[in-house]
Amino acid sequence: MHFRHLDETGMEGAHVTDPHTVGLWHFNEGGGGTAGDSSGGGHEGTLRDSAGWTGAGRLGGAIHLGGPPSCVVVPSHDDLDLTDAISVEAWVKMETYANWMRIVSKNYWDGSRERGSWYLRLDNQGRVQFALLEPWQGVTSPGRLPLNYWTHLAGTFDGSTIRLYINGRLVASGNYPRGINVSALPVGIGCSVRPDGSVHDCFRGYVDEVGISDIARDDFRPSCDMAMDSTVRGNDGLNWGAARGDTGVSGAAYRFDGVDDYIEIPDSGSLDLTGGITLEAWINPGLVNGARRI
Repeated sequence: MHFRHLDETGMEGAHVTDPHTVGLWHFNEGGGGTAGDSSGGGHEGTLRDSAGWTGAGRLGGAIHLGGPPSCVVVPSHDDLDLTDAISVEAWVKMETYANWMRIVSKNYWDGSRERGSWYLRLDNQGRVQFALLEPWQGVTSPGRLPLNYWTHLAGTFDGSTIRLYINGRLVASGNYPRGINVSALPVGIGCSVRPDGSVHDCFRGYVDEVGISDIARDDFRPSCDMAMDSTVRGNDGLNWGAARGDTGVSGAAYRFDGVDDYIEIPDSGSLDLTGGITLEAWINPGLVNGARRI
Protein backbone atom coordinates (compact mmCIF):
# COMPACT_ATOMS: atom_id res chain seq x y z
CA MET A 1 0.00 0.00 0.00
CA HIS A 2 1.18 3.50 -0.78
CA PHE A 3 -1.09 5.46 1.56
CA ARG A 4 -1.14 4.87 5.30
CA HIS A 5 -3.04 6.54 8.08
CA LEU A 6 0.23 7.88 9.53
CA ASP A 7 3.43 8.95 7.81
CA GLU A 8 6.89 9.03 9.38
CA THR A 9 5.99 12.22 11.26
CA GLY A 10 2.61 10.94 12.44
CA MET A 11 0.62 12.96 9.90
CA GLU A 12 -2.84 11.49 9.32
CA GLY A 13 -3.39 10.18 5.78
CA ALA A 14 -0.05 11.32 4.34
CA HIS A 15 2.04 9.47 1.77
CA VAL A 16 4.75 7.14 2.93
CA THR A 17 7.61 5.74 0.88
CA ASP A 18 8.06 2.19 -0.31
CA PRO A 19 10.60 0.61 -2.74
CA HIS A 20 8.61 1.91 -5.72
CA THR A 21 8.61 5.57 -4.67
CA VAL A 22 11.05 7.58 -6.81
CA GLY A 23 9.98 11.06 -5.72
CA LEU A 24 7.89 12.36 -2.81
CA TRP A 25 7.48 16.01 -1.88
CA HIS A 26 5.51 16.76 1.32
CA PHE A 27 6.14 20.55 1.20
CA ASN A 28 6.36 20.78 4.97
CA GLU A 29 9.56 22.90 5.03
CA GLY A 30 7.68 26.13 5.71
CA GLY A 31 10.47 28.37 4.40
CA GLY A 32 13.51 28.63 2.17
CA GLY A 33 13.86 27.98 -1.54
CA THR A 34 14.10 24.18 -1.60
CA ALA A 35 11.43 21.46 -1.44
CA GLY A 36 12.92 18.28 0.02
CA ASP A 37 12.38 14.83 -1.49
CA SER A 38 11.29 12.27 1.11
CA SER A 39 11.79 9.29 -1.21
CA GLY A 40 15.48 9.08 -0.35
CA GLY A 41 16.47 9.78 -3.95
CA GLY A 42 17.65 13.31 -3.27
CA HIS A 43 15.45 14.90 -5.93
CA GLU A 44 15.09 18.30 -4.30
CA GLY A 45 12.95 20.91 -6.00
CA THR A 46 13.74 24.61 -6.38
CA LEU A 47 10.97 27.14 -5.80
CA ARG A 48 10.69 29.65 -8.65
CA ASP A 49 9.58 33.27 -8.47
CA SER A 50 6.63 33.83 -6.10
CA ALA A 51 6.07 30.18 -5.15
CA GLY A 52 5.51 30.29 -1.42
CA TRP A 53 4.92 28.15 1.64
CA THR A 54 1.74 27.75 3.63
CA GLY A 55 0.89 25.80 6.75
CA ALA A 56 -2.67 25.30 5.49
CA GLY A 57 -1.97 22.34 3.20
CA ARG A 58 -4.10 19.27 2.79
CA LEU A 59 -1.70 17.37 5.05
CA GLY A 60 0.49 19.75 6.98
CA GLY A 61 2.31 22.27 4.80
CA ALA A 62 1.90 22.95 1.08
CA ILE A 63 3.11 25.31 -1.63
CA HIS A 64 1.04 28.14 -3.03
CA LEU A 65 1.50 29.00 -6.70
CA GLY A 66 0.17 32.32 -7.93
CA GLY A 67 0.59 31.71 -11.64
CA PRO A 68 3.49 32.26 -14.04
CA PRO A 69 6.31 31.84 -13.40
CA SER A 70 5.86 30.47 -9.86
CA CYS A 71 6.36 26.69 -9.60
CA VAL A 72 8.80 24.06 -8.31
CA VAL A 73 11.44 22.59 -10.65
CA VAL A 74 13.08 19.21 -9.97
CA PRO A 75 16.24 18.56 -12.04
CA SER A 76 16.31 15.69 -14.53
CA HIS A 77 17.65 12.39 -13.23
CA ASP A 78 17.76 8.79 -14.43
CA ASP A 79 15.53 7.76 -11.49
CA LEU A 80 12.76 9.92 -12.94
CA ASP A 81 13.07 8.52 -16.49
CA LEU A 82 10.53 5.74 -16.11
CA THR A 83 9.79 3.62 -19.17
CA ASP A 84 7.56 0.66 -18.24
CA ALA A 85 5.15 1.97 -15.61
CA ILE A 86 4.42 5.13 -13.63
CA SER A 87 2.12 6.72 -11.07
CA VAL A 88 1.93 10.51 -10.67
CA GLU A 89 -0.21 11.94 -7.90
CA ALA A 90 -0.90 15.14 -5.98
CA TRP A 91 -3.36 16.95 -3.77
CA VAL A 92 -4.43 20.24 -5.36
CA LYS A 93 -6.67 23.17 -4.46
CA MET A 94 -7.25 25.27 -7.56
CA GLU A 95 -8.07 28.98 -7.21
CA THR A 96 -9.06 29.84 -10.78
CA TYR A 97 -9.54 28.30 -14.21
CA ALA A 98 -6.81 29.01 -16.77
CA ASN A 99 -5.76 27.23 -19.95
CA TRP A 100 -3.61 24.10 -19.83
CA MET A 101 -2.29 24.45 -16.28
CA ARG A 102 0.28 21.77 -15.38
CA ILE A 103 0.06 20.06 -12.02
CA VAL A 104 3.07 17.73 -12.43
CA SER A 105 4.80 17.33 -15.79
CA LYS A 106 7.91 16.20 -17.62
CA ASN A 107 7.10 17.90 -20.88
CA TYR A 108 6.61 21.19 -22.74
CA TRP A 109 4.68 22.61 -25.72
CA ASP A 110 7.03 23.47 -28.62
CA GLY A 111 4.50 25.57 -30.53
CA SER A 112 3.10 22.73 -32.60
CA ARG A 113 2.89 19.70 -30.30
CA GLU A 114 3.56 18.39 -26.80
CA ARG A 115 7.13 17.17 -26.33
CA GLY A 116 8.70 15.09 -23.56
CA SER A 117 7.43 12.20 -21.47
CA TRP A 118 4.13 12.80 -19.62
CA TYR A 119 1.93 15.32 -17.85
CA LEU A 120 -0.86 15.62 -15.28
CA ARG A 121 -2.68 18.87 -16.05
CA LEU A 122 -5.95 20.79 -16.47
CA ASP A 123 -7.27 21.34 -20.00
CA ASN A 124 -8.79 24.60 -21.27
CA GLN A 125 -12.16 23.65 -19.74
CA GLY A 126 -10.86 22.84 -16.27
CA ARG A 127 -10.96 19.07 -16.76
CA VAL A 128 -8.11 16.87 -15.52
CA GLN A 129 -5.89 15.11 -18.07
CA PHE A 130 -3.13 12.53 -17.75
CA ALA A 131 -1.16 11.81 -20.93
CA LEU A 132 1.93 10.05 -22.24
CA LEU A 133 3.75 11.71 -25.12
CA GLU A 134 5.53 11.11 -28.41
CA PRO A 135 3.15 9.82 -29.55
CA TRP A 136 0.44 11.53 -27.52
CA GLN A 137 -2.23 9.48 -25.81
CA GLY A 138 -4.21 10.77 -22.88
CA VAL A 139 -7.37 10.42 -20.82
CA THR A 140 -9.61 13.23 -19.55
CA SER A 141 -12.00 13.52 -16.62
CA PRO A 142 -15.68 13.88 -17.49
CA GLY A 143 -16.12 17.06 -15.43
CA ARG A 144 -14.27 20.16 -14.25
CA LEU A 145 -12.11 20.23 -11.16
CA PRO A 146 -13.92 22.22 -8.44
CA LEU A 147 -12.43 25.52 -7.32
CA ASN A 148 -11.21 26.04 -3.75
CA TYR A 149 -11.55 22.39 -2.71
CA TRP A 150 -8.74 19.96 -1.93
CA THR A 151 -8.87 17.17 -4.51
CA HIS A 152 -6.59 14.17 -4.92
CA LEU A 153 -5.48 13.46 -8.51
CA ALA A 154 -3.51 10.48 -9.82
CA GLY A 155 -2.48 9.28 -13.27
CA THR A 156 -1.02 5.80 -13.86
CA PHE A 157 0.34 3.63 -16.66
CA ASP A 158 0.99 -0.12 -16.30
CA GLY A 159 2.61 -0.85 -19.68
CA SER A 160 -0.63 -1.03 -21.65
CA THR A 161 -3.34 1.13 -20.02
CA ILE A 162 -3.43 4.78 -18.94
CA ARG A 163 -5.72 5.50 -15.98
CA LEU A 164 -6.90 8.67 -14.25
CA TYR A 165 -8.18 8.76 -10.65
CA ILE A 166 -9.92 11.60 -8.82
CA ASN A 167 -10.28 11.25 -5.04
CA GLY A 168 -9.42 7.59 -5.40
CA ARG A 169 -12.08 6.84 -8.01
CA LEU A 170 -11.14 5.64 -11.51
CA VAL A 171 -12.74 8.21 -13.87
CA ALA A 172 -11.07 7.49 -17.24
CA SER A 173 -8.81 4.94 -18.94
CA GLY A 174 -7.37 4.22 -22.37
CA ASN A 175 -4.98 1.87 -24.15
CA TYR A 176 -1.36 2.81 -24.86
CA PRO A 177 0.59 -0.15 -26.32
CA ARG A 178 4.01 1.51 -26.00
CA GLY A 179 6.53 2.41 -23.35
CA ILE A 180 7.03 5.85 -21.81
CA ASN A 181 9.19 8.21 -23.86
CA VAL A 182 12.43 9.17 -22.08
CA SER A 183 13.41 12.84 -22.01
CA ALA A 184 16.10 14.90 -20.31
CA LEU A 185 13.55 17.46 -19.14
CA PRO A 186 13.16 18.44 -15.48
CA VAL A 187 9.99 17.63 -13.58
CA GLY A 188 7.82 20.70 -13.17
CA ILE A 189 5.46 20.87 -10.19
CA GLY A 190 2.87 23.44 -11.14
CA CYS A 191 4.40 24.13 -14.56
CA SER A 192 6.05 22.76 -17.68
CA VAL A 193 9.78 23.37 -18.14
CA ARG A 194 11.33 23.93 -21.57
CA PRO A 195 14.90 22.85 -22.48
CA ASP A 196 16.10 26.45 -21.97
CA GLY A 197 14.83 26.37 -18.37
CA SER A 198 11.89 28.72 -18.90
CA VAL A 199 8.59 27.71 -17.30
CA HIS A 200 5.09 27.87 -18.78
CA ASP A 201 1.49 26.71 -18.24
CA CYS A 202 1.70 27.48 -14.53
CA PHE A 203 -0.85 26.29 -11.98
CA ARG A 204 -2.78 28.74 -9.80
CA GLY A 205 -3.55 27.47 -6.33
CA TYR A 206 -2.17 25.09 -3.71
CA VAL A 207 -0.28 21.82 -4.26
CA ASP A 208 0.57 19.20 -1.63
CA GLU A 209 1.89 15.64 -1.32
CA VAL A 210 3.27 15.16 -4.85
CA GLY A 211 4.46 11.60 -5.54
CA ILE A 212 6.01 9.72 -8.47
CA SER A 213 6.31 5.92 -8.45
CA ASP A 214 7.73 3.33 -10.84
CA ILE A 215 4.60 1.14 -10.77
CA ALA A 216 0.95 1.71 -11.64
CA ARG A 217 -0.70 2.04 -8.25
CA ASP A 218 -4.41 1.46 -7.71
CA ASP A 219 -4.70 1.92 -3.95
CA PHE A 220 -5.42 5.64 -3.75
CA ARG A 221 -8.91 5.35 -2.31
CA PRO A 222 -8.58 3.48 1.03
CA SER A 223 -6.67 6.22 2.85
CA CYS A 224 -7.08 8.94 0.27
CA ASP A 225 -9.54 10.85 2.41
CA MET A 226 -11.18 9.92 5.68
CA ALA A 227 -13.97 11.81 7.42
CA MET A 228 -12.78 11.48 10.99
CA ASP A 229 -15.20 10.95 13.89
CA SER A 230 -14.52 13.55 16.60
CA THR A 231 -16.14 11.43 19.31
CA VAL A 232 -14.31 8.68 21.18
CA ARG A 233 -16.23 5.95 19.30
CA GLY A 234 -14.03 5.91 16.19
CA ASN A 235 -16.81 5.83 13.56
CA ASP A 236 -14.59 7.24 10.83
CA GLY A 237 -16.08 7.53 7.35
CA LEU A 238 -14.45 6.63 4.04
CA ASN A 239 -14.85 9.35 1.40
CA TRP A 240 -15.90 7.96 -1.99
CA GLY A 241 -15.32 10.86 -4.35
CA ALA A 242 -16.46 14.00 -2.52
CA ALA A 243 -14.19 17.04 -2.78
CA ARG A 244 -12.99 18.56 0.50
CA GLY A 245 -12.72 22.32 1.01
CA ASP A 246 -12.57 24.98 3.71
CA THR A 247 -15.87 26.68 2.91
CA GLY A 248 -17.90 25.00 5.60
CA VAL A 249 -19.85 26.63 8.42
CA SER A 250 -16.91 25.97 10.71
CA GLY A 251 -13.75 24.99 8.83
CA ALA A 252 -13.77 22.13 6.34
CA ALA A 253 -16.74 20.72 4.42
CA TYR A 254 -17.41 18.20 1.66
CA ARG A 255 -18.87 18.91 -1.79
CA PHE A 256 -20.99 16.09 -3.31
CA ASP A 257 -21.76 15.88 -7.02
CA GLY A 258 -25.28 14.49 -6.57
CA VAL A 259 -24.43 11.45 -8.70
CA ASP A 260 -22.14 8.99 -6.93
CA ASP A 261 -20.18 10.89 -4.26
CA TYR A 262 -20.77 9.73 -0.70
CA ILE A 263 -19.12 9.00 2.67
CA GLU A 264 -19.38 5.44 3.95
CA ILE A 265 -19.31 4.78 7.70
CA PRO A 266 -18.90 1.08 8.59
CA ASP A 267 -21.54 -0.64 10.69
CA SER A 268 -20.94 -0.32 14.40
CA GLY A 269 -22.84 -1.25 17.51
CA SER A 270 -22.46 2.33 18.76
CA LEU A 271 -24.65 3.44 15.81
CA ASP A 272 -27.48 0.99 16.60
CA LEU A 273 -29.53 3.33 18.77
CA THR A 274 -32.82 2.14 20.30
CA GLY A 275 -33.89 4.49 23.07
CA GLY A 276 -33.72 7.79 21.16
CA ILE A 277 -31.89 9.52 18.33
CA THR A 278 -31.05 12.97 16.96
CA LEU A 279 -29.66 13.49 13.44
CA GLU A 280 -28.27 16.87 12.43
CA ALA A 281 -26.14 18.47 9.72
CA TRP A 282 -25.41 21.80 8.05
CA ILE A 283 -26.11 21.64 4.30
CA ASN A 284 -25.92 24.08 1.39
CA PRO A 285 -27.87 22.49 -1.49
CA GLY A 286 -26.61 23.26 -4.96
CA LEU A 287 -29.78 21.86 -6.56
CA VAL A 288 -33.11 20.68 -5.19
CA ASN A 289 -34.44 18.06 -7.57
CA GLY A 290 -36.40 15.09 -6.26
CA ALA A 291 -35.73 13.12 -3.09
CA ARG A 292 -32.12 13.27 -1.87
CA ARG A 293 -30.57 11.53 1.14
CA ILE A 294 -28.43 13.57 3.52
